[in-house]
Amino acid sequence: MRDYTDVHFFRILEKTVAFFYFFLFFLFTLYLSGNFQFFLDRTQQMLLQTSELLSFLLIFLSILYGIVLVVSGAGRKRKHLLKFVFFLISSFFGTIVFFMSKIILVWAG
Repeated sequence: MRDYTDVHFFRILEKTVAFFYFFLFFLFTLYLSGNFQFFLDRTQQMLLQTSELLSFLLIFLSILYGIVLVVSGAGRKRKHLLKFVFFLISSFFGTIVFFMSKIILVWAG
């Protein structure tokens, strides 16, 4: 079984997932803080739509990242355990934010 975790594509994918994870966390935090600062409704809606798009991209990239981890057998190697945990956390966070954004956008009209 070939170890794909040393390939440049994997490292770029790993950094991209981390970027989207932290950017989505920052953007959704802006949305939540904007509720208490009375941002304009259009600004809040733009933040939610951007969060929805970024969370969809994060879910897609996390799944791709997880597939590469599983194919290379990283789940059985101790040194890649944190990468596998990061994959699970980023997938879970992206899914939660995606559905929360969808529900709030539908509810707000």
